[in-house]
Amino acid sequence: MNYITLGQLSNFMWYIQRFQVKDDKGNILFDGVNSELQSVVYKDIRNRWVRGFGSIDDVLIVTII
Repeated sequence: MNYITLGQLSNFMWYIQRFQVKDDKGNILFDGVNSELQSVVYKDIRNRWVRGFGSIDDVLIVTII
């Protein structure tokens, strides 16, 4: 199985506007549009591995490790 980082996923899903990123405990680490996620401020979470993702009401929900 190949793994993907949040940064790689957000680059592949550039057409998805809204992202919500959670950790394993359910804490919301980011809630906003994809262009904001590309900011240097979120560099630390963009390098973390994705555990799973799905979509609810046009918002991509991503759980990271």
